[in-house]
Amino acid sequence: PDSVLKPVYRKFETLNNRILLSLQDEISELESDINGLDAAITQEEQYLGRSSHSASRRAEAKMPSQLQWRRNELLGRCAGKINQYNQALSSYSSLTKSLCPSSHSDIKAYQKWLTKHAPIAEPEASFIQHRKDLMTVSAQAQHNSPLTLEYSPVTVALIILTTIIVFKFVPQFFARLVMSAVVGLALMYLVSPASLLDLRLFKEKRRGVGVYAAVMLILAIVVD
Repeated sequence: PDSVLKPVYRKFETLNNRILLSLQDEISELESDINGLDAAITQEEQYLGRSSHSASRRAEAKMPSQLQWRRNELLGRCAGKINQYNQALSSYSSLTKSLCPSSHSDIKAYQKWLTKHAPIAEPEASFIQHRKDLMTVSAQAQHNSPLTLEYSPVTVALIILTTIIVFKFVPQFFARLVMSAVVGLALMYLVSPASLLDLRLFKEKRRGVGVYAAVMLILAIVVD
């Protein structure tokens, strides 16, 4: 039904990276120019006999030399560019962390819905063809996105401690493995529900799954 349809949108990964790289290079050029002016101002101060180890922004503001005035101008431009760069970087980083890549089933369902209802013109619906660049937006994904259980040291420590305590009451090796598998699936569902249904997303987390399985196997063997 349309009520549970998960809309998908492009994240424009290539363009985002190009914008970040462009801003990064602009800032690097400004940085290089400012460093050059620093060296030139130092030489100028030494030539005029005003060399000092302590810089003074207030003194420069009252009577700046041409070089100092130029440096302040570049610093002002640099501040604006860095703010723009930081916002773009933070926004893109947050986007990639909070939204999951669209699964094949989500894309297929949304494409079918677009074809059936035609809410937008056909050329404007062509974005659905960029399958590797699509992300799914859903209330469930937004609710689950802040969870980072797999990366929390406190959570990992609690899981290991709880497992050791539980294993004390479950001496059977096979029963311990079954219990570990059930807990692992439950944790995976809490962290990323889509990964249980989408093989591609599951493969992306295979390293974490492997580490968890290895730790649980060791605990199942060594805990008396």
